[in-house]
Amino acid sequence: PVSVDMRLRFKPFSVEIGQLALVDGDTHVTASGQFAATPDGWEFAVDGEVDQIAPARLVALWPAALKPGSRAWLDANVSEGMIRNVTFNLRKRQDVPVVIAARFGVADAAIKFMRTMPLMRDVAGVGYIEKNQMILSLDRGHVPAPQGGLIDVTGTSMVILDTRIKGGDAVVKLALDGAITGVLSLLDRAPFQLITKAGQDVTLADGRAIISGEVQFPLRKGVPPSEVRYD
Repeated sequence: PVSVDMRLRFKPFSVEIGQLALVDGDTHVTASGQFAATPDGWEFAVDGEVDQIAPARLVALWPAALKPGSRAWLDANVSEGMIRNVTFNLRKRQDVPVVIAARFGVADAAIKFMRTMPLMRDVAGVGYIEKNQMILSLDRGHVPAPQGGLIDVTGTSMVILDTRIKGGDAVVKLALDGAITGVLSLLDRAPFQLITKAGQDVTLADGRAIISGEVQFPLRKGVPPSEVRYD
């Protein structure tokens, strides 16, 4: 169900929304704003909040033309869990592209941070969309390594550098904490394969490894290793 309190004017044509309330299952959306027709096109300003929504449902409701990079990344890489406490602001002025800013939390999610890597599990964190970037910072999460158990990824962050571009570049700032074998087995996955290239085995040592690093790569299928940059 939807309820709207609004005022309509004709000279000039404008719509003021005092409050819009929408209920979609367990999701509650509230918004307010105004729209006006000008000689140069539509202008609008909208502010809203969403208490919680499943990632798949958010993608279904997200207009495909609005920040396609963020929408495509969310659709391909975030599953399970909930997106919570969303606040968003939309602005459009004459011939200037739509400006969007948003803040949201992620709880109990599964996230694919690279196509060749295992899913991050039990993820919690906060995200932002602003200045044509999307940033997700993890307060909790782990990755099941191919060998050596779970790797803690608390402190890892992901940035889509330009949300206007579908298939644009992303930067992952990794924070890994776990058994040496586990961390090395992750670093030996494609496209890195660092341990194999060094002629070593991931079981070369026992102990704990705490590693940070940065990976930059395009968000599209079939990316060759030459387009993956890491430090």
